[in-house]
This record gives sequence, C-alpha cells and structure tokens, in this order.
Amino acid sequence: MKKLLGTDIPGSWTFSPDSAGAGTIVFNGVALDLRQILLIVNATRGTIIYNFADATAGAFAYANLSDTSSELTLAFDTSLQDPTDDLTIYVDVNEPVMIDAAPQGVLANLILRVYKMLAAPLGYSKDLQRYRNTAIIESGTVTTVSNVTTANVATISGLAAERLVYSTSRSAWAASHRARIT
Repeated sequence: MKKLLGTDIPGSWTFSPDSAGAGTIVFNGVALDLRQILLIVNATRGTIIYNFADATAGAFAYANLSDTSSELTLAFDTSLQDPTDDLTIYVDVNEPVMIDAAPQGVLANLILRVYKMLAAPLGYSKDLQRYRNTAIIESGTVTTVSNVTTANVATISGLAAERLVYSTSRSAWAASHRARIT
C-alpha cells in the first residue's frame, strides 16, 4: 500500500544533493528495502528525482546502513538542488489487513438471526422465550385446559399414539392450507 514517508508512516531522511550517481538520501527510523521506494519528488523544485520505473531517475546504488537506516544513491543529477528542499517520498508498505470480528449492517443482522434460529432447540420460540407446541382437537368439546405438562398415551386402538398424532397433525395442516390455495 502506497504511503507517504514522514506523514503516513514514521521516518525521516537527510538529502545530500550532488551530481548524477553521487547525490544521496539517507532514510532514518524506518527499515526500507529498495523495492519499497516508489517515488521521490523534490517538491520545492517540482522535479522527480527518483522513480522506480525510470532508468534515468532510478537508483545508482542502495545500501542498508543498519536495521533502521539505509542510503539511496540517486542516478539523477541533483547538483543544482539544495539540501533543505522539501521532498515527497512515497513508499510501498505491506500492512496487515484487519478483519472486523463483529461486522455491522443488514447482512450481519441477517446472518446473526439465521444463526440464532439454527442454534435454538427444536420447538423453542425466541420471540416468546418458551417452547411452542401445537395441539389439534378432532372432535369433542374442550371447556378448560390448564397446565398440561405431558400426555402419555402409549396406544390408541392398537396403533402407536405418536403415529396417529403425527398423521392427524399433517392432515389437519393440509386441510387448512388446501382451502387457502386458489
């Protein structure tokens, strides 16, 4: 990622202008490789003095002086420039990409809702904060039903009660929805 040295990333430099192949820039406080230096512009004079893609404005030599110091010898003639000129130095710095662990927005809400629905136990209603059950009454009259926790019926007319309840539930559902189809 392109960054401005001294502004976007910490570091400083010392400019020593001279003839072609003798002018230098010493980078201090930042560990740079020659491949990371993209462009150096003398902002005072409006002149490109280093461009990684131009042989006439490239590097004559490059040396690492220490872990946080390096020296670039310019191929460009800077003998008519001044050591106090303002330089603009662009370097390529690889930065780790941060991934937001808690993404925001509509998609994140949808994903969170789907996850909560999948993680909830079968039959548990998050809106009601309790289990939801459906009862179907085929015939008869119910006057009052209160606090029924379980109903244990092993067989009805020799058939497993569970099978009868499921089939009744499916047929009642089909009958109620069949009327809605036009």
